[in-house]
Order: sequence, then structure tokens, then C-alpha cells
Amino acid sequence: MDIDAVYAAFLEKEKLFNAALARCEAEQTEGRTGLAAWREADKLNKELQVIARALISNIEQAIAELPQGIS
Repeated sequence: MDIDAVYAAFLEKEKLFNAALARCEAEQTEGRTGLAAWREADKLNKELQVIARALISNIEQAIAELPQGIS
């Protein structure tokens, strides 16, 4: 996957993560635990970490492939 595709996947997953956190907060505001939303956010956070590592790897690889002498 190229950097742009990985970054797009990261942004999409981040949106889902933020929505799950918002649901958790809304449920807690209403006096519930928000546990299901929190579990979803936790799962999405772990997936975000995997995507972030892939993004970092792709960026490092792209930098390594740059011609020498470019700063």
C-alpha cells in the first residue's frame, strides 16, 4: 500500500474511533456506563496503532529511497 492509501485508511479509522468515544461520552452523560462504545473505541484504537505503524514504515521506506544529497 502506498503512503496516501495508508493515510486515508488511518483517517477513516480515526473517524470511527472518535465516533465511538463520542457515543461512550454521551452514554455516560446519560448515566449509563458506555461500556459497549468504550470496547469498540478500544478495538478501533488498537487497529489505529497497527495502521500508524504501517504508515511510519512506509514513510521511512520512502525516505530511504530518496536520492542522496536531497535535504
